[in-house]
Amino acid sequence: MRGHINGLRALIIQNCPSAHYIHCFVHQLQLTLVAVANHHDDVEWLLGLVGVTLNVIGCSYRRRNEFDEKQTEAVEEAYYAWVNYRPDGV
Repeated sequence: MRGHINGLRALIIQNCPSAHYIHCFVHQLQLTLVAVANHHDDVEWLLGLVGVTLNVIGCSYRRRNEFDEKQTEAVEEAYYAWVNYRPDGV
């Protein structure tokens, strides 16, 4: 399978010399989000809001702990709701 991917990469670079291969998925995701945010104001606003929220939460250990506790409770509630909903009882 790896040879097929390398062949596809070679074809893409052959047809579009400005294309770049990026191995790291997180870096691919970041570049995609930046490209989308540059063309869509709502996405740019949302990512800015998420960034500010994470900065505010991350500045204080107390806020971070409160956020972690609420997130844990929400995940546990969702899990228990899912387990109780399943008809097969597994």
